[in-house]
Amino acid sequence: MKVQSDAASAPTRTHSLPPKIQAELAAIVQKVGNLFSARITDIAPSPSTGTPNPSLSAQTSATPSWRLILSADGLPQPLQTDIRTAQLPQDWLVGKVLQLQVTALGLKVVDSLAPPQTEPPQALLATTLQTLSKWLPLQGDLRRNLEALVRLSSDTRLPRDLAQTLDKLNQTLPTPPRVSEAGGLKQAIQQSGAGFERQLLKSLAESRTASPDKTSILSPGAESRLLSAAPQDIKALLTVALGAALAQLNRAPNSALPANWEQLVSWLTRQTAEQPGMATGGHPLQFPPPMAREGGRPPLPANLDAGEMLRALAQATARLHSHQLNALQQNLSAGPDQSGAQVWFVEVPVAAPRMDSIQMRFEKEQRSGAKDNKKSRWKIVLAFDLEGLGPMQSQVLYTEGTVSATFWAMEQRTLGLVTEELPRLRKGLQDWGLEVGDLAVRKGAPPTPSAPISRQLIDERA
Repeated sequence: MKVQSDAASAPTRTHSLPPKIQAELAAIVQKVGNLFSARITDIAPSPSTGTPNPSLSAQTSATPSWRLILSADGLPQPLQTDIRTAQLPQDWLVGKVLQLQVTALGLKVVDSLAPPQTEPPQALLATTLQTLSKWLPLQGDLRRNLEALVRLSSDTRLPRDLAQTLDKLNQTLPTPPRVSEAGGLKQAIQQSGAGFERQLLKSLAESRTASPDKTSILSPGAESRLLSAAPQDIKALLTVALGAALAQLNRAPNSALPANWEQLVSWLTRQTAEQPGMATGGHPLQFPPPMAREGGRPPLPANLDAGEMLRALAQATARLHSHQLNALQQNLSAGPDQSGAQVWFVEVPVAAPRMDSIQMRFEKEQRSGAKDNKKSRWKIVLAFDLEGLGPMQSQVLYTEGTVSATFWAMEQRTLGLVTEELPRLRKGLQDWGLEVGDLAVRKGAPPTPSAPISRQLIDERA
């Protein structure tokens, strides 16, 4: 089925549509009428284009084709349509509502609308859960996969563009001295991938304001523009590297490996099912995971073959994407007693002799009856297992200018080090003008929080 818009080039054929498509259009008219609204729930290049992501289209002489998945009230099944255009409208993103008209040539976009502000979040929650259920099986241990990719960055056998992207990823990863300073830690959080899509939207808005005719980030050959929007973002670098690897496989096909995004997802899903221990890194929905002494991570091979490299890139990207979707579904699933709660999940890799990571959970809870941020309650959880310290977690509470903190550690030596530093921590917080409550140190692990998993997500994964 075709979708026409002002951005699309004219259809190559103007005679009658095939009988199958005519029947589909007639069914749509019967159910929802000749004019109806539909929301974009997914957008990606059509399989024929062989591109891994709408922001990473391969160079091609033909006009690219994009596949849209649309949902509309009154239609039992989502609409799957293709649109052939050199450049998609910049505001055609997931969640966008389009006004569609059934014509003799297919579906025509007559207007695009902003999503209704008063619409309940159930529809967005259902879409988020469905997407999360697809990404969860694909994610893997971020540290293990980044460690292998960093080693691979100096491999002279790699295509030049892929080697350059992996080298830039290596240079971008924060180090222990950098994350030990407030400014360096802030920058590491900003570059962790958690805000990647927000940076893209900001860049789109700025470029559209500065030059309405400027080529979009979503247009073909957009790798350089993607990195210009988020030049040191880890998720952006992983996505570009994954696109370069798939493009290389597309140029030199290997029947055992995928050559585009859709094939990659199916391929990795099959591998995960056949090798249950492959996707490691703790339970992806419990963030941070429970504290435990690590028995040693089995490293990936020193020299990765094409399949192992592709898997490492895809698992690392899926890991960051799953964190974002998990936080979103928890925000949308908050019950009546937590209507003001918001959560953000961030995993910051730390490049050391052994690749480590700091897992952060930010919670903002609006207290009952409060209408301004001054009366919000913040909870920040930091979890890590750094070499020499062992498993450690801290929980910081901040409410109306008062801060308190509890630190848990497994190793007795680490407990002693933290206890010695508490007086300096208290003074530093007081120097910032904060009132300091309890600062406590505990041996062992904190109580496991009760975070119910959505029944819808369990059903999807089953």
